[in-house]
Amino acid sequence: SSVQRGNTQLVSKIRNVKVEFSTKRLTYDFLLGERTCALFLTSRFHALQPQYIVKRMRTVVHTTGTRFATRIVLFVAEGRSRYRDGGVGG
Repeated sequence: SSVQRGNTQLVSKIRNVKVEFSTKRLTYDFLLGERTCALFLTSRFHALQPQYIVKRMRTVVHTTGTRFATRIVLFVAEGRSRYRDGGVGG
C-alpha cells in the first residue's frame, strides 16, 4: 500500500524482492503472494487503539474479494524495554 511508503523503519529492511507501491486503496499493507497479505502494527498504536487490528483483519477478509490463506501481522514493539538485555524474562 502507498501508506507504507513512509514506513522506512520496515520497508528499508525488505531485501531480495521487488518492492512496489500501489496507488489503489488497499485494505492490507503488504501483498506477499497470491493468497498471503500482511498488516503492519506498532505497539504504541495498539496501546491507543486495541481494536484497530481486529477491524483491519475483518476488513481484509470481507472487502478484498480474495480469500487469503495466510494473514500476517508485522508487529513492532516500540519504547524502552523493561528488561535490561531486551530479552524476555531477563
